[in-house]
Amino acid sequence: MPGLGALTPAEVNFWWWRLPDGDNGVRRAAEDHEAWAHLTPRAVRWHYHGLLTPPPGATVLAYTDHETAGDPATEQVRLYEDRVSTPGRLLVTTMDPVYHHGSRFMPGATQLLLGLLRWTGVKS
Repeated sequence: MPGLGALTPAEVNFWWWRLPDGDNGVRRAAEDHEAWAHLTPRAVRWHYHGLLTPPPGATVLAYTDHETAGDPATEQVRLYEDRVSTPGRLLVTTMDPVYHHGSRFMPGATQLLLGLLRWTGVKS
């Protein structure tokens, strides 16, 4: 992936909502970013398949603070927008909304997929 500093493996916790506090550590970043007009907090609050280190200048949109791989806001990233590594725009995530939307068992995945499509201008 152009610009990606690192992809750190992380154990997938499909059952995070069963934790006593029901918190999987997902935190929104760049609260004033245009993406949040299309993405609800629930849309980004589900499991992930690794941690990203985005390139300098990329906009971090979601990260987790439940891992131990350095600074959460720069090395435990789950979703970012990159407009610096290429002439276009990359949306990079370790969440997999297309698979889970198609499996029809994870409502947050559908919210993320539809929110991303609406934000990027694709009619859904």
